Amino acid sequence: MEKIRSSMAKEFIILVGNVGTGKTTESKKLADQGYAVVRIDDLRHLTLSGRNKNYNGALDRLTKEGVDIVVDGKNHTKISRARILGFTTRVEGYHLIAMDFGPGNDESLQRRLNEPRMDSEEEIRQAHNETQLKYEPPTLEEGFNKITPK
Repeated sequence: MEKIRSSMAKEFIILVGNVGTGKTTESKKLADQGYAVVRIDDLRHLTLSGRNKNYNGALDRLTKEGVDIVVDGKNHTKISRARILGFTTRVEGYHLIAMDFGPGNDESLQRRLNEPRMDSEEEIRQAHNETQLKYEPPTLEEGFNKITPK
């Protein structure tokens, strides 16, 4: 994927999808192209630990720097995306893109189970199943300029 840089509009990409669907792999490719990657799990950890009382603190700093941004997380419901999109209404010069990896399937679950991190198999299966049940595809009405299926 060749990216053409513009001095005008920067890209603010929100990855949407279940575990094992390829979101983190895509975020690594985008990082290699110069995007700043913000992992939702890292933001949540900072917020809960009290080191960052403002959930949007990292995003605020990055937008002030004017860099292209990709947000890596499940972001599988409109409510979960609304927090991020609410922040983006305060910044100018960003093209908002949702990359939709979908609700996942047996193959994505198996991929995630083959790459265990800190979660148990039971926790991974539960998270995968809950995400499938609650998954809402992103829409332009939410405020995205573009939705890219993956």
